[in-house]
Parts: sequence; C-alpha cells; structure tokens
Amino acid sequence: MRFYINILATYFPDIDPPYNVYYEQILEQVALAEELGWECFMFNEHHFLGYGGPIANPAVLLAAAAARTSKIHLGPCIAILPLRHPLHSAEDYAMVDTISGGRLEFGIGSGNTDMDYKVFGVTRENDRQRLREAIDV
Repeated sequence: MRFYINILATYFPDIDPPYNVYYEQILEQVALAEELGWECFMFNEHHFLGYGGPIANPAVLLAAAAARTSKIHLGPCIAILPLRHPLHSAEDYAMVDTISGGRLEFGIGSGNTDMDYKVFGVTRENDRQRLREAIDV
C-alpha cells in the first residue's frame, strides 16, 4: 500500500498570512511529510477560487518542493490538461520530473468545476477529447 498526501489549498485573505508566507508553510508541510516517511505529496489545481486557487500552476510549487526534498514523490492531483496547450504542460512537468530526479507522479484530468473553465473563456464542451489529445502529446 502506498500513502499519499493530497492538499486542496484554501486561502482566505482575512485569516491567512500573505501569499509568500502561505506558500512557505505549504513547502514546510512537504518537507515534514518527507521526514515522516510519506511516499507522495500532491497539490490540486484550481483557478481564482477560495479553495485550490492559490495553486493555479502546481508545476511551479512542485519545482520549489523538489528543490527542498530528496525522496518524497511529488505531483499534481490533478493537472487540468484541457485548459492549457499540451506542450506547455508537457514541458512544465518534464522540468519538475527532471528537477526532482524522477519523482514526479503525474495526476491528470479535466477538472471538476466550471469556474476553472469560465475564467479562461474555455467551454467544457469536448473537454474529454482535449484531455485525450493532451495525453497523446
């Protein structure tokens, strides 16, 4: 059995610290998870929402986590592939895998909220087809 931690980051400006402190706290959690023997730490991708919104591009935070750890696997849970050009996603996560020394666990999907699509002016129509095309790339 494998044990993963997946966080759905929530951010409330009235009660949470400034973003730089908030991200530092998340990175400290990743380091602690590695110290405690967890196998993988994952972040959800969401955009402009109170929940998940602070991690709009998990690859960036994963690269920072990879630089601070050496054993724990890291990944998005999930990367919303239909929202981005597939080559951008492939490049970003290939870099995370390289920086981490091959520790990327690549969770993918088409997302679960319409808001993630609306803010980019993308419809959910054919999102599964776009997901399959991104996987092919």
